[in-house]
Amino acid sequence: MGSCLSFLLDPDNSDNTSGGSASKPRSPLVNENDTRRLTQAIDIMGNIHSKKGSPKKADLPQDVPAAHHVAAVTSPSSLPTAANGGGEDVADDEQTPLQFIFNMTGQNKPLDASDVTPSTLHEATNEIRLIRKFAADYLAAVEGGGGGGGGASSGVGDSAGFSMEDQPQDKSDESKDDVDDDYNDKNVRLAMYDKQDFASFRKISYEKSPEIRDLIYEAIRPNALFEFDTKEELLQIIDVFKPVMLTKGECVVRQGEVGSEFYVVESGTLSVHVSFRGGGGGGGGGMGEPSEVRVGTYTKGNTFGELALIFGSPRAATITAMTDDCKVWSLEREAYRSVISQIRYAQHMEKNAFLKSCVVSGHAFTDLFDEYMIEDLTIATKVDVYEAGEVILRQGEIGDTFYIVKSGRVDTYRKEERVGSIDEKKTFGTTSLLKGDPNPYTYMAANRVTLFYLTRRDFEAIMGRFQDVIDGNTVARTIHTKEKDASRRTFTTSMTHEEKFRCELHDLEHFKLLGRGAFGKVTLVQATRTKKVFALKAQSKHTIVTKGQQEHVMNELHITSDIDHQNIVRIHCAMQDDKYLYFLLDLLPGGELWSHLLKSTQKGMGGFSEDVTKFYAASVLLAFEVLHQSLIAYRDLKPENIVLNKKGYGVLVDFGLAKEISGGQTYTFCGTPDYMAPELIRRTGHNWAVDYWGLGVFIFELTHGSAPFYAKNNQVRIRKILKGFESVKVPSTFSGGLSDLISNLFTIDQSKRLGRTQNGIYAIKNHRWFAGFDWEGLSDQTLQAPIVPDIPSDIKSIGKLRIGSHLPDEDPPSSDWWPIISSELNVSDYAE
Repeated sequence: MGSCLSFLLDPDNSDNTSGGSASKPRSPLVNENDTRRLTQAIDIMGNIHSKKGSPKKADLPQDVPAAHHVAAVTSPSSLPTAANGGGEDVADDEQTPLQFIFNMTGQNKPLDASDVTPSTLHEATNEIRLIRKFAADYLAAVEGGGGGGGGASSGVGDSAGFSMEDQPQDKSDESKDDVDDDYNDKNVRLAMYDKQDFASFRKISYEKSPEIRDLIYEAIRPNALFEFDTKEELLQIIDVFKPVMLTKGECVVRQGEVGSEFYVVESGTLSVHVSFRGGGGGGGGGMGEPSEVRVGTYTKGNTFGELALIFGSPRAATITAMTDDCKVWSLEREAYRSVISQIRYAQHMEKNAFLKSCVVSGHAFTDLFDEYMIEDLTIATKVDVYEAGEVILRQGEIGDTFYIVKSGRVDTYRKEERVGSIDEKKTFGTTSLLKGDPNPYTYMAANRVTLFYLTRRDFEAIMGRFQDVIDGNTVARTIHTKEKDASRRTFTTSMTHEEKFRCELHDLEHFKLLGRGAFGKVTLVQATRTKKVFALKAQSKHTIVTKGQQEHVMNELHITSDIDHQNIVRIHCAMQDDKYLYFLLDLLPGGELWSHLLKSTQKGMGGFSEDVTKFYAASVLLAFEVLHQSLIAYRDLKPENIVLNKKGYGVLVDFGLAKEISGGQTYTFCGTPDYMAPELIRRTGHNWAVDYWGLGVFIFELTHGSAPFYAKNNQVRIRKILKGFESVKVPSTFSGGLSDLISNLFTIDQSKRLGRTQNGIYAIKNHRWFAGFDWEGLSDQTLQAPIVPDIPSDIKSIGKLRIGSHLPDEDPPSSDWWPIISSELNVSDYAE
């Protein structure tokens, strides 16, 4: 290894020590991984300007020493000159990445780093930091994709806007490169919420020639966001792409701005520039000054900015027209979401109606299944299209699929003779649900046919054997309905019959601050009459209204007031004045599970042991069991939302995103990105199956110390989620049972996800990873918790500085929002 890198990797092996004595060991400025990432990024930069199309990560040299790459690319003979297109007259905004990194570090510095001495160490450190940042950002950008159809020469669009076109990826490298070493320090994860009234959206179509429609179709079809859409659905999305004409020098995307549009290039050339702060000597400018480098171009058929269709994210590059003939087509987020949601909703309702009209072997589906069961089957039912003359099933083949004709006509043949036809809303393959008999006919599309279909395997995964359902349909239907009714009665009984007590703010003595939130703060309070302690959550009405969060806040109040369960936080009552809305909550003194996980990772332990993870995953399952029986999807599971009680048991808090889904699915985009299920991102409609995906993420993160789909680049994160378990690198330390459980929870098709299949949540509780677990001990809280909080004997000393007799120390504006609430609580809850 060259002396430059040797010094950086191990300063004490250099000759730059004073007095000839061994110096105190110091941490190396860079390590082998940093050097490798830097040299890979520099190689990519060179490849971009020497190859057509985007460089693939698989193209990177894997067996050449890092020092050799550095020496090669920093050799003056390898750098651009006036003769080969470089030279000092190249403007900053026209620099190639190779020129930029050369100028940024100084053109006249010795390659052996002999200029790096103790007196210049600070300057050298800044230089290395700058190179690292450039290399990391650029490598993340290139890993994001190749810019869509047509072969782009750059992968940069926005911080989530690189193409999701699949490229060769090594999973271990992807995991290593994308996850920050300081993951837990940087990863402050906020939930997202974007409710949309797609029912009122009016579609505006923009005229396009057949050639342009084909161009857009071929450009977006490989994209992961659209890969599960049928051609008919994609054509409806193409309708709302609108034309944008650009003149030379006009900017279409600016780095740092939050975008909402996705683009397809029809004609012309656009340049992609990335700005970086600072430059160390030479032609790179002084430290702290911005430098801009062109990292690629977009031409006909390329796409950029697709993550803007999912959520607003700052653009990572500036994209500008280089020619006067530039024309792009843009798709706006609201239009995309509304069109796709309308399609999904209409399709879901149509499938549901068809299933309700089905009769199999003389048994109507509505006689066999209640509305919730039919809803499960609706989600599992898929769509397929056959052109005229295509064979759907052949005579003699073993059938395993049940079909419903949505549109068109299917002809039936025995041998070569046509013997009948099946029109719209009719079924065939019905015996496939009962048994796998050979098909008595050949079924062929008479014209273009759209079919709904349900495989026997999917049916049995959800409902069990069809014959068993027929034999025991009355019992199955009665139990299913009674369970839901009973669960609702259980949660409201105590509130209906117990004696009530009206609580006022003056009945509470305020002690210490427990925490702050986006809307206010939480303090420790004590009932003056009974001396029982609570947590009082005070939320600024003005802030709630300004941010449009009234629905979320009231959701939390209603759900957690109605459900009484030891693993779900309880709001005992609510109070208000003209400035604040107050919730009186159970006191949970053990802190967030997230903080305990941080302590574990900071000690170098990674995550928790599987036994610890199992305990808290089981606590979540008990909470989900109650919520899902009440048809409530939680939608924001993460360690930050699990708080420990005084015994160390996990309690689910923060119900702002929870929603009762009484029928069908919901299409709201919400959740924390690391925990989002694929159906949330694709907006295909979701229900409480998203919670089982989240449970898989939760279990993985607790055990490993970081989330399975986390990436610094949002685009990479989304791509990982859309690939599901395929993109997860399971640590070798995970047991076989844990790996199997996670793989079943990370099923992309929500109808086949563990927890939504036959036996529901009990299929998770009975999974082999939970074998021998004491569910009864967990439920009655006699089981020893693995984390026992250190609670002071005087519980009133919990928290920070005493705040006196008044809860808020701020003075927010008054509000005219006065929601209907109840300040009554059960006497038994108020007593010590």
